[in-house]
Amino acid sequence: MRKTFWIHCGLLIGLSMGLCFPVLAQILRYDFGKSPLVNHPILTKHPTPANWQWTAAPSRTFRTTQGYYWQPPAWHDGVVAPRLAWQAALPVGIYELQLFLNTGLELTSTWRIYINGEEHPLNLHPTRNSPEPLEYPAKHVKIWRRTFVSDGNYTVALTGGADSIRLLAAHLFPVVKASSERARWLAGMLADYGSFRPHPIPLEPVLDNLKSALAHEPDNAYYFKHLQEAQWVDRAEEFIELRGWQWSTNLYEFTMIQKFEQAVMLLNPILQQPDHPLYERALWDAGRLLFHLDHEYHAPGDSLIAQNYFHIL
Repeated sequence: MRKTFWIHCGLLIGLSMGLCFPVLAQILRYDFGKSPLVNHPILTKHPTPANWQWTAAPSRTFRTTQGYYWQPPAWHDGVVAPRLAWQAALPVGIYELQLFLNTGLELTSTWRIYINGEEHPLNLHPTRNSPEPLEYPAKHVKIWRRTFVSDGNYTVALTGGADSIRLLAAHLFPVVKASSERARWLAGMLADYGSFRPHPIPLEPVLDNLKSALAHEPDNAYYFKHLQEAQWVDRAEEFIELRGWQWSTNLYEFTMIQKFEQAVMLLNPILQQPDHPLYERALWDAGRLLFHLDHEYHAPGDSLIAQNYFHIL
């Protein structure tokens, strides 16, 4: 599984030779943890042949202690620092950046994120913090995404607030549309399965078709993006169904409340994209989750947010 997080060698070689790419064709996957990639350039403090370098390097690595059953390996460990920043060459174009962060000692995040010097809002659901200070980092993972324009280079900076930045992984890929016949067919399938239904149809056919398409075109950013997001929705719905069954609590190392909190975090990237084919489905799922969370611990605003989601539908 770790090998899926290697940066494609073609881009590394091309940039080191000073070649100009009209558009980035590859999907870049960064694994920031201490792993078999420990000697990978991502984890060093020095410039790499790809012109990728830390400008504010991590102070140490960390490893999560729970949640391995359902999390991909790249989410098991990461790097920690009060501030993290890097820069790299990147062909001119429009890109999407996805950051995967451990929630650390605060469920309501106080991070600040900058791309090319511009601060971008977190737009993360304000999950309640623990009534008592946490002694160990929480096992939740938050996903933050944003599109941006590259003029030939890009910079990213993350600054912690009440807690340090705990960065697990990142994805970077060009923003593309469904251009082929197969992609347009899959777009229609996504729209069908993503439309509002009180009892959503299982996503397995969508996932199977996206996996098959990506296997044939592993650098297709459209397939990659929508497979990732469909998997997040599918996992969130699994957590809804598992609820508080003891066997699932033992297996996933999440209580019902923690499952529901994590499910909302998984849905958050889709909720920030009103034009996403799975948007209505994510609204319905998130509304149900927040309704139940409000009844459990009466977090400020959960009920109002849930009502707003239902109103949109």
